[in-house]
Amino acid sequence: MQVITAARSEWIFPFTGLQPAQFRRLVRLVAER
Repeated sequence: MQVITAARSEWIFPFTGLQPAQFRRLVRLVAER
């Protein structure tokens, strides 16, 4: 299993449709909850 991380920004948009900054905000929000 592989994980999409903000460290590999080239994978973020194709899999999520989000820009890297949006993805990082989403991950931070989910981690807080």
